[in-house]
Parts: sequence; structure tokens; C-alpha cells
Amino acid sequence: MKILFVTPYLPYPNVPYAGEITVLNLLTELTSRGHDIYLISGLREAKDKKYLDQVNSFCTVLETIEIPSKKMDWLKALIQWGLRGFREGVSFRRKVAKSVKKHSKKINFDIIQIEHTEIAEYIEKVSNVPMVVDAVDVLVKPALRKYKLEKQVIKKIINFIKYKSTERKEVLIYRKFNKVYTRSLFDKKIILGNHDKLDISIFPTYVRLTEFADPNVNREPNTLLFLGAMDRDVNINAVQYFYGNIFPLIKQKIPDVKFYVVGNNPPPTIKHLSERDKNVVVTGFVEDIRSFYFKASVFVAPLFVGGGVIVKILDAMAAGLPVVTTSIGNEGIEAVPDRDIEIADEPKAFAEKILLLLQKPDVHLQISNNGKAFVREKYEWSRIVRGIEADYKKIIRDRVAL
Repeated sequence: MKILFVTPYLPYPNVPYAGEITVLNLLTELTSRGHDIYLISGLREAKDKKYLDQVNSFCTVLETIEIPSKKMDWLKALIQWGLRGFREGVSFRRKVAKSVKKHSKKINFDIIQIEHTEIAEYIEKVSNVPMVVDAVDVLVKPALRKYKLEKQVIKKIINFIKYKSTERKEVLIYRKFNKVYTRSLFDKKIILGNHDKLDISIFPTYVRLTEFADPNVNREPNTLLFLGAMDRDVNINAVQYFYGNIFPLIKQKIPDVKFYVVGNNPPPTIKHLSERDKNVVVTGFVEDIRSFYFKASVFVAPLFVGGGVIVKILDAMAAGLPVVTTSIGNEGIEAVPDRDIEIADEPKAFAEKILLLLQKPDVHLQISNNGKAFVREKYEWSRIVRGIEADYKKIIRDRVAL
């Protein structure tokens, strides 16, 4: 098959975006199965250009489109957005849509896959070529949660309007495609609740099972790990919430407990934590994050805003690192609480789950082994790719039959 992929970021080894790691491994696996893979991708010029040769080794890069990175680039894009109206979107997404249209006239693709709903909005149907969209994150989910959690009346009304607008827009986007992929059954049910006629399948995220199969694990006692891109609000808020509400409760019981915050671009508010508290270590960017998964005692993920599947939680479980998270952190993963993972939604209960794992070696070992087994069974990659390949073939057959 000739398959065109459209993705917002270049999928190269060690790309710092979980969605693109999944795309990277899908592309390489499909290439190894004899398919011709083509790519249209966003490009962060300074950071990504050096990886183009690597990407061209497993697919044909048809075009890269620069993503605005400087403040002036974003300002120009926003001005264009204002001049052309909402439906046109910022210039990057318009350019991606035009590129798909242009290359579809030159190459007879068998199927086109668009990564991310935000890009899919601007893609036009290509005559006689079936298209699928990998939703990655379901946009209506956080919009609904914001509306439900808001207490102030005016803001609640505004959030309700935003939620209903997002719901309508998302359904209209998905109706253009022959199939929609979501990362979890939870997300699939949300979309079907708004439009039960869509063809939706689950495309689980890639979990680095091989990379985390390290027999030489040497865990430091009483060490907690949070890992994530620290220039994202959801991660900043999680660390601040944990440090302010949960970490003090643990320090009361274990004064020498260490809290590692690992991730690129931590803001001054996060860096300041390690400056004022010797129990906190803020690392910034780390070349190989596996060492932290192998030396920490417990992975903490106090997340209260959900998008899709939280890949860092799956990576921790694959490394045999017990995880304590919230119900929201687990909702796309669907691990069994108190068997594969520990779940708590209040600070005191969250701290108690961590202390249980730190102070009870038998419980630590049980969650470690069960979490690892759960991930390896549910996220076995070659089986997942075979299922996607079968989906493509069926979509193409059905299209031809019409």
C-alpha cells in the first residue's frame, strides 16, 4: 500500500512528543512490512532539520512545513488568522492542508492518515482516497471537564458554550473520515456518545517495552519521580499541587524522601522548589530518561486534567516502577486499582498510597510486577500494527466496492 501520513511534528528517534513516538514506530513497522510510506510533517527548523536524513531512511518525506517558533512568527500567524477568519486557522495548518491536496494529485495514495484532530479540521476530502484520522486527544473531554468543575456562574456559562461548540466542531471533523482512531475505549465512548454512526477503533499508544526491559534495576529508597515536559501547564500544575499538598505529608513520615522533577524547560517557579528545598531535585532536560525510571521508588502523577492516555505512566509501569495517580490519570489506561496501579484523588489518600509503597516491600513488588504484566499484555506493538494494517485493507476494499 501507498500510505500518506500527515503529522504536526517530525517523527524521529527520541522526539520529545509522545504522539510522534507512536507515529514513528507505526511508520517503521509498516515500512518493514513492505508498504510505501510518505510523510508531510511540521518542522521546528532549528531543532528538527538535522533529523531529516534519519526520517527519510524509513519513509519518503514529501514536504516539511515550518512551525512558528519565534514570537514574531506567532504574531504574524495570529494576524493572518484574524484577517482570514476562524475557519482558515493559523497559517501552518492551512499550509498542511494545501500540501495534502497538492501531493494527492501527483501520487495515487491508497490511504491517508492524519495525526491530531486540530490538523484534521483543515483537511479536505481527497477524491477516491479513503482517509483516517488519529484523534490522539479527544478535544471535547477537557472542555466538558472544565465546564463541570467551574463554580463561578458566568465562567460556567462561558465554559458550557465552549464545550458545546467543541462538541459540534469535533463531530463535524470526524464525519469527513472513513475511520477515527482513539487511544482508549474511554475516549471512543465519549465520541460515540455524540455521534454513534462514526467508525471508531482503538489505536493504543506505543509503549517502549524493549527499552524498559532492564534486568539491572537498582532503585534508590524513598525516591519519588515526576516526569514530563515542564513547559506545559498541566505538568507545572501537577508538580506545584504535589509539592504543596502531598509532599509535606510524606516528609512528616519519611524526612529524607527525595522528589525528582524530570523534564525540559522548567519555569522559574519549578526551579525555585529545588533552591529552597534540598529534598527536591529539578533536572531540566535529560538525554536518557530511563535511568530515572530505574532508580526511583515510586512514580507520581497527580493529574486532574485529562486529554488522552498518559504515556509517562505507561512507561513507568513498563519499567516496573509502581505508579500512584488520579482517576483521571488512569481513565484512558484502565489499569486495575490496587492490583496494577494505585489511585487516589485527595492529598491525604495520595500520600497514604505512596507511603504504602515505600514502606511495604511486598506491596511494592506486587504493583511493580502486575503493572509491568498489564502493560506488556495490552500494548504489544506488533499485534497493534497488524490490526491497523487490517483496518487499512478493509477500508480500501470497502471503498473499491462502492
